[in-house]
Amino acid sequence: DVEAAHAAADCIRTISALRSHDYLEGGLGNFRFCAASSCRDFIPFFPGSKCCRSKNSDDETVRFAVGLENGKLAHHLLSKAKSLTNISTVFRQGMVDALSPLERICQTVANTNDAYT
Repeated sequence: DVEAAHAAADCIRTISALRSHDYLEGGLGNFRFCAASSCRDFIPFFPGSKCCRSKNSDDETVRFAVGLENGKLAHHLLSKAKSLTNISTVFRQGMVDALSPLERICQTVANTNDAYT
């Protein structure tokens, strides 16, 4: 869709020129914006990620995903692991502990709203 690609490019250009806050300097605002196209299912890049397409082409089911910025948590857990051999246990368990409450909330939303299932 050429028109949509031009619109996305205009957004990216506009965002890159914003200077109203320190976090926008040098084009950094585009770290909070994504334009993606023709992405395969389940790619590990959140803004462009998506669930697999339904086999039923008439399916208009709304699905959702949650993108998280876990840099501080990851840094904390890697520091806590103290060695490469501990990463698989300490890091994994720390992420599970931190993200399980969010997973439960998402499951509740998905299970209580037919639009998301």
